[in-house]
Amino acid sequence: MVSPSDADLRDESPAGLKAAGNEEFQRGNFQSALDIYSRALESGSDLPADLSIALLSNRAQCALKLGQPESALTDCSAVLERRPNDPKALFRRALAYEATDKLADAYKDASQLFKQDPGNKAVALEKRREEVGTTEAKTRSMLSLICSDEIETDEEKRVQCLNNMTALCRQPACRLALWDSPGLVPRVLQLATKSVNSSPNTFEAAARLLSNLTKDSAERSRLLLDTISVQGVHRLLVLSESDTISRSLLMLLKSLVWEMAGIGEKRRSKAEEDRRKSLAMGMVAKPLPQLLLSDEIAQRIDALLRELLQASHSNRLQAFTRDSVLELLVMLINKKESLAWYKQFLDCGGIETILNVTCAFHKGSHEHLRVTEDTRRHASLLLARVYDDLTSDQMRQTFREAACTFVMDLLTDKFFDSKIEALNALGALLEGPHEIAQSIIGSEGILEGVLLLAQSGIELHQRLALETLVLAISKKAKADSVLRSAMPVLQQLYTSGKDSIKVRALVGLCKLGTASGSDSSCRGLADGSNVVLAKSCRRFLANPDKDLDLRRYDKQDIMPEMVELAKFAKHHVPKEHEKDGHAWVEGRINRLVKAGMLPALVQLASVSDKAM
Repeated sequence: MVSPSDADLRDESPAGLKAAGNEEFQRGNFQSALDIYSRALESGSDLPADLSIALLSNRAQCALKLGQPESALTDCSAVLERRPNDPKALFRRALAYEATDKLADAYKDASQLFKQDPGNKAVALEKRREEVGTTEAKTRSMLSLICSDEIETDEEKRVQCLNNMTALCRQPACRLALWDSPGLVPRVLQLATKSVNSSPNTFEAAARLLSNLTKDSAERSRLLLDTISVQGVHRLLVLSESDTISRSLLMLLKSLVWEMAGIGEKRRSKAEEDRRKSLAMGMVAKPLPQLLLSDEIAQRIDALLRELLQASHSNRLQAFTRDSVLELLVMLINKKESLAWYKQFLDCGGIETILNVTCAFHKGSHEHLRVTEDTRRHASLLLARVYDDLTSDQMRQTFREAACTFVMDLLTDKFFDSKIEALNALGALLEGPHEIAQSIIGSEGILEGVLLLAQSGIELHQRLALETLVLAISKKAKADSVLRSAMPVLQQLYTSGKDSIKVRALVGLCKLGTASGSDSSCRGLADGSNVVLAKSCRRFLANPDKDLDLRRYDKQDIMPEMVELAKFAKHHVPKEHEKDGHAWVEGRINRLVKAGMLPALVQLASVSDKAM
């Protein structure tokens, strides 16, 4: 307290009382300072504005020191009514809000003050403390909800809770707080496992949350993969009953592998930028340098990729899940992402495994292996990526021998189903690593076996054999061997009464007829035959009554960029006849209208509609 002698000597003016209060505050006499500031404020209503603001602010500081946050709030708010951006009042009111557990208000004041004075270390420290406090409050709220029995039966609340946690993960502080929360990860995994067969939305939200929890952390990604386990991944793939679930799971695995391998967003963005620059300069984009993985990380990634490779051939997987697995393998094992897993792919029998998947492409073969129309395309792309990544002639020879042995063993098997599987595998190679497929077709007995199947009289065998021949006929150099042997067979099948055989024979004949280009010494068809065949194909394919499976051989639009690329590479580019152009078609229509043919055309269209 203030002694009488001091009080007798004190200047009792408001300014004098302010100075006396400051002295008491410096001595640590906070209650005495608060009383003096109060006396100064009560001395009259005509106090200068600056002095009144200073007295209120100082009294608020004393109240904070004395543990009276409510009084401090009142004084700071009074200051801010007169001077809205006063830094001291904002800072002290933020402290008062924090002391009264009003964390959102405290964070708001601290953020506003930080904008006013970002260099203020005390303010920055307080703002960080408010962020942590707000994070802890939000984290406690979400943890309380996710562990409650309420979300067990309410899917909407369950998904909303998981999505809210994912939003919190955008802040590094929240992400760490959630990850460090005891029991959170096991609880999220429990919800995901329970929802595999019942709630795709819950599984998707849980997978997204787990992916965000491990963002920018190889260690957290490793721990999560260990918690799930490779066997757990296989079990979830088998249980997946929805495309949404399988894709969510595999995107989570991709995220974990990329984080463990150090292929973060910045690295991928830099690689994409370098690729664009290289293409702009007419150069080939270089792959990222090989990553140096620790033995611990390398073993986990290797075990996961081997499990995914084996799962791709599991007869327990749904067709859409198999496609997703193949897509993920394409993304993970290629050299572009620097994992470069192609050597391990060869060593663990990956070629045979993927070719076995392609054997189930058509109905009637490998019925126990469920596939979609896109399965063979994914498998072909995977094989092509692996082959392109091989770095030595020895590896390419190993690839070639494995593929050739696989196809030959099936073709020479006594069962007809094996021959069908051989054609499927050969077709996949033709759509993927074409060079390997051409070398296999050039092997003794392969082409002869395909032609025998084309003449077998069994529609399925003929259709598959013809598709293989069509894919094998590309350029003149690669079509010569087929030209000599396949022409009579294609001509014979062209007369077949079955549309599915006839259309494939037509396409094969047209490709053979144009394979030699303008070289008249190598013409496989008589002059004018190409034009006749082309017209036949067009009439056949343009018929709307034909099955869509047949009409897929119709002419597809060619991107202008691909045309320019083909010209640059000196490849043959088909040209449209000028009379098929829009101007000629419009001209013909106008002449028909002027000639009075419109009623006849309307009647013709009506008859065609009834026929359809």
